[in-house]
Amino acid sequence: MTRPEPPNLTRLELVEALRSYYRALEKYLDASGAREHMHRSDLDALAAIMDNSRRGSSLTAKQLAQEIRLSTSATTALIDRLEQAGHVTRKPHPNDRRSMLLETTDRSRAVGRELFSRLAQSMDSVMEQFSEDEMKLVTRFLEATAAATLRAAD
Repeated sequence: MTRPEPPNLTRLELVEALRSYYRALEKYLDASGAREHMHRSDLDALAAIMDNSRRGSSLTAKQLAQEIRLSTSATTALIDRLEQAGHVTRKPHPNDRRSMLLETTDRSRAVGRELFSRLAQSMDSVMEQFSEDEMKLVTRFLEATAAATLRAAD
């Protein structure tokens, strides 16, 4: 009778470290959102809109719903809430009269800087402990892990 191979502790430790980081980030986002009186879905939506904007594109409400995995009606309510709070604006889509493009405002970008400056400062002190090559390796690993996670979700 053959014995099963023992688990690879390095991989288990890495998975546990990823889960630990995920839980820590969740706590940070919940606490930061609460300070700004924002729901977690609000933060997710703003992050998606900002990320697309940095890549030179804008999202429609339908695309946002798909990206943050909310129903279209829940996304409409979320966008209304963000618009009333001054975090997003809607502008006509240049190629589709029925669609509106979502854009962040100066206010939302300021709130984003406020929310994440503490985290960035804290993480900078950690990143300073690693060489550029180590940071490149970690980045490559995290990008591949994110892609694998998205593939598993589909």
